[in-house]
Amino acid sequence: MRVKLVLILLFFLLPAGKFATGQMDVNNAQAIFIYNFLSQTQWPEGSIGENLIIGVLGTTPTTAHLKKITDQRKIGTKSVVVVQFSNSKELTNCHLLFIASNKSSEMAAVQQKLNGKSCLIVGEKTGLTNSGAGIDFAIIDGKLRYKINEQNIKSQNLFLSSQLVQMAMK
Repeated sequence: MRVKLVLILLFFLLPAGKFATGQMDVNNAQAIFIYNFLSQTQWPEGSIGENLIIGVLGTTPTTAHLKKITDQRKIGTKSVVVVQFSNSKELTNCHLLFIASNKSSEMAAVQQKLNGKSCLIVGEKTGLTNSGAGIDFAIIDGKLRYKINEQNIKSQNLFLSSQLVQMAMK
């Protein structure tokens, strides 16, 4: 857990200029954050089966990084599986859904499809927390940051670690 927090802190300190020059890929950083979000979220008892499932709605380079990061890794005793969806109609049960920027307009359909299910929704597009996502990303003052909408998280019957909440931008 301490290693994960150190990784998160490092990404807060990395300037966006490094992302732009290719020294650090923003999509790789997003994937690391998403993996950490998954590891620091609690779902209702009995809502997790054999695997923790990360769904990706839409097309984004972050998907390849997620697959690489989660390959052969476990969170606790659970394997992590990444599943890609082309549109909201294809959505099936997942524990975390990452919505690519090119599918952010499908947020209402996503909410309808996931109604009553405990799924952490993470938006690639800044401002998606205003439309129902629990977390979204932004580059602020040259740093990759994330915002949490605690009301949206609670409506999904999820609990985030206090460390994750404290490190979010306000």
